Amino acid sequence: MYIRNSLNNILVNSYERLINISTFLHHTAHNTKDFAIKMFKNYTFASLAVTGAIGWGGIHVYQSYTSLNNSIYRLTDSANEYKKKNKNNELKSKIKLVVTQKWSQLELPEACNNQENINYLSLKLFHLIYINPDSKDDSYVQSNEIKKVILKNILNNYSNFINMVLERISSDLKNDSEFRELFDFAENSIVHGMKILGDESHVGGSNTICVQISLNDEKKIVYKPRSVVSEKNICGGDESYFGQLGLPTYLVYDKKGQNYGYCEYLTNIEISNTINSTKDLEDLFELYGKIEKAGREIGLSDLHYDNVIVSNLRPHLIDTEVVLMPTEQEIYKTHLFSLDRPGALAATDKSKNHFWLTTALIETFEGPHWTSDSRLTDKPNSEHRVEQIKEELFYGGFTGAVLEAAQMEQYIQTVSQMESEAIQGLDVENHASDVRKSLAHQKNRIILIDTETLS
Repeated sequence: MYIRNSLNNILVNSYERLINISTFLHHTAHNTKDFAIKMFKNYTFASLAVTGAIGWGGIHVYQSYTSLNNSIYRLTDSANEYKKKNKNNELKSKIKLVVTQKWSQLELPEACNNQENINYLSLKLFHLIYINPDSKDDSYVQSNEIKKVILKNILNNYSNFINMVLERISSDLKNDSEFRELFDFAENSIVHGMKILGDESHVGGSNTICVQISLNDEKKIVYKPRSVVSEKNICGGDESYFGQLGLPTYLVYDKKGQNYGYCEYLTNIEISNTINSTKDLEDLFELYGKIEKAGREIGLSDLHYDNVIVSNLRPHLIDTEVVLMPTEQEIYKTHLFSLDRPGALAATDKSKNHFWLTTALIETFEGPHWTSDSRLTDKPNSEHRVEQIKEELFYGGFTGAVLEAAQMEQYIQTVSQMESEAIQGLDVENHASDVRKSLAHQKNRIILIDTETLS
């Protein structure tokens, strides 16, 4: 229908113009003996012109019809058919195929051309197109026309944002010596790769994107599309609140006068986060308990599994903008020790708070173990049980089945309530007073802060 209507318009316009040309040439031929002009009196040229116009118009219509935007719009219009047939995975695959084939139309920097970014954008589009109205999701949009407007904005904003990030990081690498010195970047460093890490949801109600930046010397950094003044004060290096308490810190650079910053890139890989003794496991949870105590003292919250990265067996808080919460309210909690999702001890295959247990350690677990399907009756040191516990740990975290098998429920309760001697001995009051004052002074640069309306 789209192609037919467009071609009809082109033919009508071309025909009208050619009638005018033909009339002019016919009149001219009667008033001159120029043989070349008389040739146009027959309609050979007109026929060729019409053919050319149709060809040019057809190419233009085809390009428009097959553009990324229009291809996504057509999938939006047909989404209901996929829903009725319960073929959401088929729709997801088609969206990904369209994005992959037409990726170049976004005109992104070369550094951004990778499969991870294609996957991110495809899933983002699928979520808006297919989302189930019965899911009680606030982002559900029923009208396809409204969806198309949002989809257009997503595609435009995606390109604009990526190009803005590249411009900023390139400028800072060249002109900001303090930034280069903190992360030990060379003066000739350039951006080699850009990988979308996920949405930053606490940015004035809009979802902008965190980006992993890879440089030509293989060093990496994380771009944050908001002020990182809270991370800098709380856990950004030795001079921060956590640094003075001996708790996990990482490098943070807040771009002064701008609404963005950079953080050290932390890795969560098995080789450097594997525990082989009960003592090491208890030490990790004791560290969580100290973070809990320090966090409560400054009203820190929202510490769920997506906001914690375990690197070198030390849990790092990567999003600390929800701070100075009213801790006297019963509603307040850090969520760090919430044993159900989204607590920091829970996990998914996508989260970065994993730690791994050796087979030898798991074989010492004598508690009962269960899965979502059935309770296990295998002996504690059976190979089957060990593999299932490892799988439960990776996909669900140190909760439920794993916690029961390890028989550490009582220990977790002790550290979560900060009853251990090491946690009680952590002096947080004096340092907390300083960071509270600093954060309160800069609260106009922190998105969620001092939420006194909670009750």
